[in-house]
Amino acid sequence: KAGGLIGSRWDDCESDNPLAHRLGYIFESEPEISGHVEDGYDHELGGVEVTLIDVSSGSQTTEAVTITDDEGEYSFSGIDTGDYQIEIALECHRTAGDTAIFSVNYDTGAPVHVQTETFEVTDGMVSRYISFADPNLIPAAGIPQDHLDDLAAMYYHSKQVIDFEWTELGFTPDLILPIVVHGYTSNGQQDVYYSGNDGDIYVGAGCSDYADPDRPSNPRAAEGGGF
Repeated sequence: KAGGLIGSRWDDCESDNPLAHRLGYIFESEPEISGHVEDGYDHELGGVEVTLIDVSSGSQTTEAVTITDDEGEYSFSGIDTGDYQIEIALECHRTAGDTAIFSVNYDTGAPVHVQTETFEVTDGMVSRYISFADPNLIPAAGIPQDHLDDLAAMYYHSKQVIDFEWTELGFTPDLILPIVVHGYTSNGQQDVYYSGNDGDIYVGAGCSDYADPDRPSNPRAAEGGGF
């Protein structure tokens, strides 16, 4: 009988020598987590910050931080076995750890953060597909679960505008970074407007719902703010 993979190790089934079986563990792979992030409307979210949190001890410890690529993909390698959560922040970065280009916030609060449920990592590859339409995502305090996909869609279209200016026009707006996009603002404003006082963009509750998967519900939002 030929040898083969058992779990993530090679087992030499032809050998009766216990040592040969133990040596198969040299091929055991380190745990790796990979996946991609999308907004709930089939748009991949590139440039978002992804944090791997170790919860094995009962407390939360940051294990690693990365950002998604243009296809919304991310990966963590060389990690230990254990229990983990993944946190996603709607902040756009060029490289991990740099100053965010823009963020999407709920109303006038902090940038939108969500966490996955706890999952176990043993060995080999673990795949975690993350959609902002997933009802099991855990939003930060004060952010309604049913608005997560719409807020993520604001991120996607805001990044479209930034990428167009960067790649097609060759410049980045001369603004104070990060640009802050406030979704579902509660100040009575139903439209989209840019504030010259703080340089932020405010999206009223009437324009924040993403009704059509191919375009925003309000054309003025697309033209003026890129949502």
